[in-house]
Amino acid sequence: YWEMWTAPAFDLEPNEAGEALKDVVACREAYPNHYVKVVAYDSSLGRQTSAMSFIVNRPTEEPGFRLDRQEKADRQIRYTLSAYSAQDPIGRRYGNKGDMATTRDPAAVQDATPGRDSPLAADGNSQASSTEPASDEGVGDS
Repeated sequence: YWEMWTAPAFDLEPNEAGEALKDVVACREAYPNHYVKVVAYDSSLGRQTSAMSFIVNRPTEEPGFRLDRQEKADRQIRYTLSAYSAQDPIGRRYGNKGDMATTRDPAAVQDATPGRDSPLAADGNSQASSTEPASDEGVGDS
């Protein structure tokens, strides 16, 4: 399954592609060891569907699949695909050796919080972990 980086930008004009690319670059920087997929939506009357979709970032290590072969009765052969990544525990798959988290925070996904393996989440670089008040919130008298 895929997680959404930001809210969909349905109202972008064709000449505003740079805005969408800024989001793509930010997502790739926040999640350097994940798959990142971009989906373009066509809102023209009568169509209103995905116009194109492509992967713009891939993990540095993709373990692939193993083909298991079982011989059954009457010379039947049964094939099963098994992902190599499923051998590792959650949080250690696809080359990620540092994060053993097994739970997901839906709010973090909606807020586009960088993953724990992101350089943006390392020691004080994350915007989400800032202790400074936003604008003048909590400063002075109300």
